[in-house]
Amino acid sequence: TLHGCPETGVDLTAATVTTGSDPDLSLSYFTDPVTLAYLYTPKKILTSGVYYIRAVNSEGCMNILPVSVIISEPTVTITDPSPVQYPAKVDLSTAFTPVAGLSYSYYSDAAGSNQIDKKVSITGIYYVKVTDNTPCSTLSPVHVVITPPPPYTVTAPNTFTPNNDGINDHFFLTITGYAVFGNLRIFNRYGQLLFTAKSASEYWDGNFNGKNVPAGTYYWVFEGQDGYYNTKISKAASITLLR
Repeated sequence: TLHGCPETGVDLTAATVTTGSDPDLSLSYFTDPVTLAYLYTPKKILTSGVYYIRAVNSEGCMNILPVSVIISEPTVTITDPSPVQYPAKVDLSTAFTPVAGLSYSYYSDAAGSNQIDKKVSITGIYYVKVTDNTPCSTLSPVHVVITPPPPYTVTAPNTFTPNNDGINDHFFLTITGYAVFGNLRIFNRYGQLLFTAKSASEYWDGNFNGKNVPAGTYYWVFEGQDGYYNTKISKAASITLLR
């Protein structure tokens, strides 16, 4: 019995098919042993069934024997998963019922060249590859819907009064949503860097090198990353310092 895949089929003329036969045989191929219906494509059999090989030696003696061909195409029945809200992920392995003897892998492209983890967090079309022991395989699409989070916000006061009265003494950013803090820099009107923060918990108290800066207008620049789309965030504005 010979096993093949739908794309490649089975080659009845391969030497391994008739291994152990007498040497110097003339072989021909048929779909029926009685009518000797000739098989015109013995090198690529794409349909399961029983085929026949006839052998004739140099003395003209003949024998004909059957060979079974099984073209297997493993399949997977996909049920698209229900939509979820980010940051929840979708487990692609829950989109089908696994079958014993088959193996499954996951891809982000229809060509099956970019293998991924089975848990995904972005809306899109993904692919489940099912492989049997021949090994033949097929890819089936899974449609995933993950509702994006609300847009992030980066806000800051336009005025602050670092006079140590306990009210509005510090300048800092307020970040909501899925935004990753990169850095915050503050400059004076001449472009001199006065302060750098590396986390949202850091703040500017209106000092530079241990001394109070004069009242006036200063400028802040924030850089970070959108935690959902993985894109760069860049924001800038002015801040008025009053004493």
